[in-house]
Amino acid sequence: KFDNVKTVAKRWVARAAHIEVVAHMLYADHRHKDAVKLVEGHTAICKSYSNLRSAYLTSLNSCLTLFMAMCEWDKAQKTAETAFRFCKEQNFVIPIENPWEPNFSELT
Repeated sequence: KFDNVKTVAKRWVARAAHIEVVAHMLYADHRHKDAVKLVEGHTAICKSYSNLRSAYLTSLNSCLTLFMAMCEWDKAQKTAETAFRFCKEQNFVIPIENPWEPNFSELT
């Protein structure tokens, strides 16, 4: 028996949250490269499957928080821009009358 797409996506979102915790533990153990490899690899996997859009967004958030903890502001800015662009493309952004457009250059 196969699981439906929604069930699989929920599982991947939960996995993304777990991966974020493990990545921050690796970072705390001074294994920066391993932490980055872990979150970037998970993000690449989630991006490759169209049914894992919510997991992809969650994994981008994991990358963003890790880069912010590492003070890698260029990577954090790039990840934030990618997440914002993805939300707009997927209509995850709620339309409002006078939308605020973030100025990502303020991060640096």
